Amino acid sequence: MGRQAKLRQKGGYWASDAGGKTTYFGRVTEVSHAAAMCKLHEHLATAKTVPKMVVDVQPGVHLTVNDLAERFLNWVLCHRGTKAHKERCRHLQRFRDSFGDLLALEMKGRQLEAFVDDLKAKGHALGYIQKHVISIGAMYRKGGKEGMAPRRIPTVRQRRADPPPPEDAHRVLPVDRCRGQGPALCGGC
Repeated sequence: MGRQAKLRQKGGYWASDAGGKTTYFGRVTEVSHAAAMCKLHEHLATAKTVPKMVVDVQPGVHLTVNDLAERFLNWVLCHRGTKAHKERCRHLQRFRDSFGDLLALEMKGRQLEAFVDDLKAKGHALGYIQKHVISIGAMYRKGGKEGMAPRRIPTVRQRRADPPPPEDAHRVLPVDRCRGQGPALCGGC
């Protein structure tokens, strides 16, 4: 997302990063702050406005994963930039290849788990797989906020193994070191 419209000094010039691109308004030694602010306001007035996303479908009604991804990617391109769009596009394209024709409402967590397992089987790193899951979650969250998709997000269940027992959990203490901890630990007090 582009930075707020603030005027600052950068390398001896008045500059602003409004809209995601740095714009310069003259040298600090030659242009006063007030004149630079006027130029900034003129620049903001003539800058192109970000188009609003138009939603022509009721939430979740006949909206496929492909449709939702396309709308989300359009939003990313308008509001985040080309680099974010490129990354999200790559992550979501793999997901669309697998589940693109499925209705967005019918997407379940087990399908997302199958997608993750498929990426693992192809040898992708866990961090890279997590980026795919984050992009899919962001697509569903934005779709829910914009009224394009259900607010329910398919999730991957965390498969956590039980921690191993401590090494000394079943250790028997000698009687002289027992200190009254019970017969189970010292072999009899």
